[in-house]
Amino acid sequence: MTELLEKYIELLKQWNKYINLVQANSLKDVKKRHIDDCLQLTPYLPKEGTIFDIGSGAGFPGVILAIAGFNNLVLIEKDIKKAVFLKEVKRNLNLNYEIYNGDVYHLNTKKYKKPFFAISRAFGSLQILIDIMKKLSIPNGLFHRGKNWQFEITQLEMRNCNYEIIKSQLTHDSVILKIQCYYF
Repeated sequence: MTELLEKYIELLKQWNKYINLVQANSLKDVKKRHIDDCLQLTPYLPKEGTIFDIGSGAGFPGVILAIAGFNNLVLIEKDIKKAVFLKEVKRNLNLNYEIYNGDVYHLNTKKYKKPFFAISRAFGSLQILIDIMKKLSIPNGLFHRGKNWQFEITQLEMRNCNYEIIKSQLTHDSVILKIQCYYF
């Protein structure tokens, strides 16, 4: 896994010079800032079914999870340049994931194996993520949330969802929210 992560970091740094994948200053400690942050999801993810990485961007967390051995991933990225980067990473590292380049609201989930599970690291508000889960009939999700996570929780309490708060192992003011919704 270490060799693949090193190759991924090399590709990320090369491509980041030409397209904005991550903030340049976050590349100084990419392992802790991005990779370790993504890897803390692994104990909570299902081995069966399909995991949808909403707004995969530079591949966080989808590519990192593929490197860690998950092979049931669909990386959803609307931006064509970022989707090309994800394709290049997949080819160079010989990883097993699918890339959906398009609007997440247009994704046809019928071809994927259930149960469905959503993940996202830096996509948008929790409300938007819950709306996407509802639209795509995804009952469970795992989302990185920053310092405003407590405010976002109040939106969940009115949306037929339960949640579990998982403290981040890396930053004191961040959490991972494990979401289960009951609108199906």
